[in-house]
Amino acid sequence: MRSLLLLTALVVHSAFGVENPKLTFSGNQVFTAQQLQQALNASIDYAFVSHPLATKEEFQKNLAHLLQVAYADRGFADAQITLAPSTPGKWNVQIKEGRQFTCGKVIVPSKENPIAKELANFLSKPIRGYEYNPNSPPSLDKLYQPADWVNSHPARLTRARLQALGWNARLFCYLKGYTLAKVTLVPKPRQDGAVDMQVQMNLGKKQFGPDVKTAALKLSQAQVHGVVANKPEDIIKFLGLQTGMPITQTLCEDLKKKLWDSGRFLAVAARWHKDGKKEAVGIDIHVTECPNTPLLTEAISEQTRQALAIYRSLIATTYVEGQQEWEMQLIIDASKADDLPTWKALLGGNRSQLHAVFAGNKGMGITGSSASGNEPEALRWGGISQTGKETGIFLAGGKVRWVVPDRGKSAGAFINLTLTPSEGPEGEARFQIGGGFSTDRPVPLMFNIKFPPATILQMFHGGKFGNKMDVGDLKSKTTTSDEGIIFDHFTFILSDRSGPKPIAIPTQIKTFRDARDKFQSLQMEMKFLGAKLNFKLSPSKNALNKLTNRLTQETKTHLNEYTTDHGFSTLIGFASTHLLPELYKWTLVIDNKEKPGLLERAKQEAQVQLIRTLGSEIQKAVEPFDKFTPNSPGPFEIRESIFQDQLVTSKVNVDGHTRQIPVGKSRFSISSPHASREFDFQMRRRIDLSSLSFATRASMAVSIFGPIFADDAWPKTINREIKLIEIHSTQYSEAALVQMVKSEKSGPLACLMAANLLNILDLPSGVQCAREGLKRLNEEGVRLDCQPFTDPNSPMIRTTDHFMETANPILIKKVLDATGIELLGERKHDELLKKLAANQKIKSTEILLPIIADAWKKLIPMIANELQMAQFGSMKQIRTAADRGSAEHQFMLGLMHFQGRVDGVNLVEAYAWASLAAIQSYPNADNLRNAIMKQMSADEILRGMKRSRELKK
Repeated sequence: MRSLLLLTALVVHSAFGVENPKLTFSGNQVFTAQQLQQALNASIDYAFVSHPLATKEEFQKNLAHLLQVAYADRGFADAQITLAPSTPGKWNVQIKEGRQFTCGKVIVPSKENPIAKELANFLSKPIRGYEYNPNSPPSLDKLYQPADWVNSHPARLTRARLQALGWNARLFCYLKGYTLAKVTLVPKPRQDGAVDMQVQMNLGKKQFGPDVKTAALKLSQAQVHGVVANKPEDIIKFLGLQTGMPITQTLCEDLKKKLWDSGRFLAVAARWHKDGKKEAVGIDIHVTECPNTPLLTEAISEQTRQALAIYRSLIATTYVEGQQEWEMQLIIDASKADDLPTWKALLGGNRSQLHAVFAGNKGMGITGSSASGNEPEALRWGGISQTGKETGIFLAGGKVRWVVPDRGKSAGAFINLTLTPSEGPEGEARFQIGGGFSTDRPVPLMFNIKFPPATILQMFHGGKFGNKMDVGDLKSKTTTSDEGIIFDHFTFILSDRSGPKPIAIPTQIKTFRDARDKFQSLQMEMKFLGAKLNFKLSPSKNALNKLTNRLTQETKTHLNEYTTDHGFSTLIGFASTHLLPELYKWTLVIDNKEKPGLLERAKQEAQVQLIRTLGSEIQKAVEPFDKFTPNSPGPFEIRESIFQDQLVTSKVNVDGHTRQIPVGKSRFSISSPHASREFDFQMRRRIDLSSLSFATRASMAVSIFGPIFADDAWPKTINREIKLIEIHSTQYSEAALVQMVKSEKSGPLACLMAANLLNILDLPSGVQCAREGLKRLNEEGVRLDCQPFTDPNSPMIRTTDHFMETANPILIKKVLDATGIELLGERKHDELLKKLAANQKIKSTEILLPIIADAWKKLIPMIANELQMAQFGSMKQIRTAADRGSAEHQFMLGLMHFQGRVDGVNLVEAYAWASLAAIQSYPNADNLRNAIMKQMSADEILRGMKRSRELKK
């Protein structure tokens, strides 16, 4: 492991673009040829369009459509794309961008629509943001998505604006009482380039509203909290509340207004609580009194009332001052954990704490600390980004900070934490994880994550999360006290089913608010593998300055040679000097179960110091890699999975029937957040690769590095097909994977990965690939699997060889020593040392080849086991054969349920299928059933027997 760690400084790779057809663009004006090419290279859909097995006709048709949709989604609804081949492998792309359409006005027909005029007026106005005030909640119109549709404010006609317009119309009708309203948008283009949008509404039956009769409710009791000077009964009398009185939907708001207008309170809140009696509810009233003010029972003059208003305003301003910072703490106590050595190696002690501060107008900071036994907490690392100060990383051991370069922007932080459909400045539609804390100006430290809308919908409604994590034994309660309110006190059991044996995680969550209905803190506690985890979030005062002072004391700034062209090498230099030595020491803790002696510790410390001194040399050596970290492609960007979209000039049914072109046909329903029914949303389904076993998924990590290999290497083929399978663009996948296996350039691992992918697609050729992989479980097969990693023609090896030529000989000597004679062999090890002493260049493959070969040989047992599983085909094929009475498939299905390969571990199903196989005397079926029974309760065994009888029928 240590030799591989040292090679992280040696094998530095970067993503190289896939070889695609050469394109020459003409007629484009809004976007440059470079922007268009970079946008295409970044698109997964272009990987499908330019697939090596695609015919010229298919490439021509699909690329034209891809660019047409991309232009249309930026307002160029009439863009025309023409492709013509010039020379082999080269294409001329003629673009007629046409007119860029902009938003016009909204038209809502008034026929059979009682709110048509009001709706059209609302949709034609820009919706602006608001500042949250707990004493003045936002009006309903603030709940809508931003949608500027005003003649005096022209904007591009994009899918994001259409979606916002449609959902706003539907939500508007919903809040008016029409819960089942349907919305259809019909574009009406003008000659001047603007597009009017007609909103056709089918309201349906009104479900609620002032003219809809509802059951009469009565007040059971009223409770007052937070009072000190006033008496609760005086407040109830002042409000005129009586038990048994009929209540209205606005009663809480009316009570709050009456108390607020009295001038005696800094904050008031009123909310309903359930009552055991039928058609009766109670009210909890929370108040924060102004100090030294007249009681409610005392009469006051108008002059006194005005004075109280001024006094209350000053008190309220002072009261909230300084509460702009949020403090987060995650405490892990593993002192009584089941596996203390592992926890200790991971945390750096028995206890660990992650401490973070977010300040909206200052910046952010984060630290990690740990301790063992009774010793005080020791700071391990930290990071700070504060307005007007340096932004950097802090390491306690080396007393060092790495400072982010000053690019003319103030230091600080921008954190995005909401999930909303948004539209970027150039019109691209995205779901964005965004917004809560930010400095007042652009900053170098920024977290901003965006996803295509269809990806978000698939994540939430594809069932991926429900298969691995269950919630049971859920209990909740609400507690009210004079000091504050505890909302939503939940206790439940999380069951992690990602492994072969479920893990129960007891959990509880508490949320505290004060009488002003202001958030005070959130606390979450859980137990995991014997360790206690405690998470806290609360507002704070001056916490960021305290954290900054702690980080900057006794530190020095690392020599920063960062320039816009040398960002990668500078980062590697810093990591090599400061992070890599710490990581190396961490691996020593894991590798050495026993405490090393004095001489061994001295040797280890010398190794750490040597790595640290080579940091600047490594920085210079990796400068050639800086060219592989280009700037962003610019404002034009083709979204991932663009085929999920349609042209904006088409008819749009916002209530769910959004269509797509038929590339990978699939459909399923998702629940509407604003109605009680379900509606269809058609989109291309993404395949859930988590259904693969853990071992196979681990081997698939190889595919991540596909772009760094030679073009005809099997990892590059696997990398491309995995991406296309995920977006269900599988037109060429079977032929490409079978061709890869038959080419005899792939060993057992490549065959295994191909077999699993084809089994996911329920294709019979998966069995063929698995059986071919079993034939190649030999030294020649291992060589074929390893060959792409050591191919002299691959970009990775060429760049690494360049690194070896410029690296410091001390570093090369260190790598040779760390690799060890056991991997290189004594003869090869001595030969390389002699070459190094004679200043002869050492090829990277001379070191990498034995390391990779050794790692591959250790994977062979796992690969063999997975190939034996894969040769039975897809889950559908296995289940079909088992239902028909095949003993071997019944045995296999029982084993898969036992190992958690079918939606988590299911001992009842595993026992049932293993029993059926045992009845037919299938080899090892009895042993499997006995192993399953050892983990079953008596009740589970009875249910397993019953299930076995059901399957036998």
